[in-house]
Order: sequence, then structure tokens, then C-alpha cells
Amino acid sequence: MGSNVYSQVIEEEIIEEEILEEEILEENEISSEIIEVEVIKTPKIKSEISGNIRGDYRYYPKTGLYLGQEEEYYSAVFNPELYMEWDKGNSLLQFKGFSRLNQWDEKQTHWDVREFYFQKVFKKWELSLGAKQI
Repeated sequence: MGSNVYSQVIEEEIIEEEILEEEILEENEISSEIIEVEVIKTPKIKSEISGNIRGDYRYYPKTGLYLGQEEEYYSAVFNPELYMEWDKGNSLLQFKGFSRLNQWDEKQTHWDVREFYFQKVFKKWELSLGAKQI
């Protein structure tokens, strides 16, 4: 009878060791998966949005010499700019715009694109596509 109890205790210890080994293996698999997820890198994109808005007001106290000359003139100017850079500064996108709104003169009211281009820098040369002021 003593041998049956002893063999049963040994079997229980072996089963407990197998369960512990399985739990340790499962924990190692989980932690290695977490490490793999942390290794994934996202590209760094630097961007900047800027510009300016300006308002103009002109007042002429005397009556104009010609028909259609007003005493007051309002106008506004807006210059938006966008700059994006990635690939360690080797790729960039740039936009510069211009717009003017004039109260009385439709010829002065307009908008246009001053710059809008993509640039890729290689080891010994660079490539720019779009409208760029040099």
C-alpha cells in the first residue's frame, strides 16, 4: 500500500510540473508577441501650417476727381502656407497660396497658387515636381 501512495504523490508532482511548464511557455509567447508589436515603427512626419491675414482700410477726405472714385476702400489679404516633411527630410511637400479681396475693384480681387510642389532628395541630386519659385 505504501508504494501506491508514493507513486500517486510522484504522479501529482509530475502533473504540477507539466502545468507550470505550460504556463511559463504561454507567458513567454505572450511577452514575445508584445515585443514584436513594440518593434513596429511609424514614419515621422513633420508638418507646419502658417500664413498671415492682413486687412487694409483707406479713407480719402476729399471728393475724387473722377466718377467712381470712392471715399473708403476695404481690402483683405490671406497668405496660407503648408509644409510637410518625412523620410528623414528627404521628401517634402510645400504649398503657398495668395488671395486678395477688394471691396470696390474686381480686378484686384483674386487668388492664386504661388508654390505647390513635391520634392525628393537623393544622394547626389534632387527632384521637384510642381510649381516652385527659385
